[in-house]
Amino acid sequence: MSSANVARAIYSTRKAANQAARRLVDSGFARNSIDIHELEDDGFELSVHARRENLWKARRVIGASTPREYATGAYEGVRAHPAVALGIGLLAGLSLYAILSRTSRE
Repeated sequence: MSSANVARAIYSTRKAANQAARRLVDSGFARNSIDIHELEDDGFELSVHARRENLWKARRVIGASTPREYATGAYEGVRAHPAVALGIGLLAGLSLYAILSRTSRE
């Protein structure tokens, strides 16, 4: 495969790189297509060789965030669009109220 068919990511710890490699294997990528190399500046580079049509999937899997990063992203989304967040909160509250009031009447 050509070098153009490689997805790469850099992790600060070997554990994080190994977790990403495990996610790749769980997603259907072959173990022998995944390499982890230690970098000189105390990082680890994970690379996966994939067919061109599967590169998007590999990039999505190795770019998967931790729950903390998801929470940070959600917070940034709320800060960027407060009216949408307020609308979603109101809709959720009204839905919960409707469910609970219906349950209490029965």
